[in-house]
Amino acid sequence: MSFFSKLVGVNLPLHQAVTSGDLAKVQQAVQKGTNSIDKVDKDGCTALHIAASRGYTSIVGELLDRHASSSVVNLAGMTPVHLAAQNGHVSCLQLLLGHRNKKDAAHVKLQLVNSKDKAGRAPLILANMGHHLNVVLELVHYGADINSVDASGCSALVAAAQRGDVQSLGTLFSHGAHLEGPRLPVEGWTALHAAAAAGHESATLWLLQAGANLSTKDNQGQTAMDLALKNGYIGLYRLLKARMPYSSSSPPTVSVVTTGVVEPVTPASITSSSSQSNLALSPLQQMVAEAAGQHQRKLSHGSLPDSRHSASTALHLSTGAAVAAAAVTDIELRREPAAVHV
Repeated sequence: MSFFSKLVGVNLPLHQAVTSGDLAKVQQAVQKGTNSIDKVDKDGCTALHIAASRGYTSIVGELLDRHASSSVVNLAGMTPVHLAAQNGHVSCLQLLLGHRNKKDAAHVKLQLVNSKDKAGRAPLILANMGHHLNVVLELVHYGADINSVDASGCSALVAAAQRGDVQSLGTLFSHGAHLEGPRLPVEGWTALHAAAAAGHESATLWLLQAGANLSTKDNQGQTAMDLALKNGYIGLYRLLKARMPYSSSSPPTVSVVTTGVVEPVTPASITSSSSQSNLALSPLQQMVAEAAGQHQRKLSHGSLPDSRHSASTALHLSTGAAVAAAAVTDIELRREPAAVHV
């Protein structure tokens, strides 16, 4: 029989005992001592892997007392710590990383906390995927890197944002997760991009409240607002647009300070203003003023065909001139800013 056959073997009494969840059977199998306590099955798992993945706390403790190693990796690159974290077994995790584990020194335990499987996932990433917040906190307590990323470059915070998990976002952020990075390397997305792209309104607004930058652009030059619109989340897009700060190229904010009585805008007031030498009018403003003047002259000379409609017509003309003047003003404001002296 080859060394590998002896190591892996078909008949593994200890593994069978652990799978049953029966502590007495495990103790009997260990006492017989016919097999190494760290012998692995066809998946590369030791008895400790199985106990940790199933949450058999008493069996995990028994195996650790018998000096089982928590550093063995299975064919997926996972240690018992990975499996306990993935399945949310915080009690097993405490034994594996605490004083009960006498075989592994403190520096080894720190390595276990941040070790990655073949998919590049640390135990914290796995715990976050399963929404096991108590495990996440336990791992942070033992020194886990909360900004760790998997093989695709996805951090726990970005993963939580992608699924709209506000509770996990709060836990991760309060324990040091960075809002602006690490980003997804291909897209250049932050957690805010990820939440908005998936249409998760609550998560998006939570990230903004926490201080995420709405102006941050991804590798394609897109903001979170752009991604919401692109993916058809119109309601979220409007919410973000209302919060979007003006850039340096955006229309300037105009503040008007007045004193005394503000006169209503009429065609006469527009033509009167256009004749003042100290007010520079653009060609478009001049056109509006001239049109307003022509309508005013028609009104004053009774040139409208039906006097019964003169009052309503005058009102329409006055209102139209005011709207036109407002439109001109809006157009002028959207041009390159220039110094205007009134």
